[in-house]
Amino acid sequence: KGGSYMKKIAIITDSSADITEELAQQLGIYVLRLPLVIDGKQYLEEIDISAEEFMDKMRNGSIAKTSSPLFGTMISLWEELLESHDEVIYIPISSGLSGTYNTAYAASLQYEGKVVVINAKFVCHPLTKLCVEIKNMVNKGYSAVGIKDIVETQAEMWACLMPDN
Repeated sequence: KGGSYMKKIAIITDSSADITEELAQQLGIYVLRLPLVIDGKQYLEEIDISAEEFMDKMRNGSIAKTSSPLFGTMISLWEELLESHDEVIYIPISSGLSGTYNTAYAASLQYEGKVVVINAKFVCHPLTKLCVEIKNMVNKGYSAVGIKDIVETQAEMWACLMPDN
């Protein structure tokens, strides 16, 4: 081993990755649940409302809007994970779809490099696949900053979203 110390790095994404709580636990990835506002009432995805309940509401004419993760919840999760990890990598929803990346990046500057926010420009299942690839890079000993550089300069995926109706 040559006495090298491999940093313990936590990986966080948000529920725009369409990742279930069960799969997240299997993969060892943490998920910030996004708030949904449906007919004026706020829910957290997969906590206060299931995907099936959400779809039922949409079919019945409800108006739904998404929101960025709650700032305090995001900071609390970072701080909780930094108690047991050296660094945190956060891969939020694509910056093209949400202001979450900009907010998270600005907040991360207070953590002296211990929180690395990646602007992956992914969403849905491609974001889940990217998190798995990032987990593999962490396991191979890549640094959080090195992973950010690779993802932001090389990761590219095209996805077509086709609603059933």
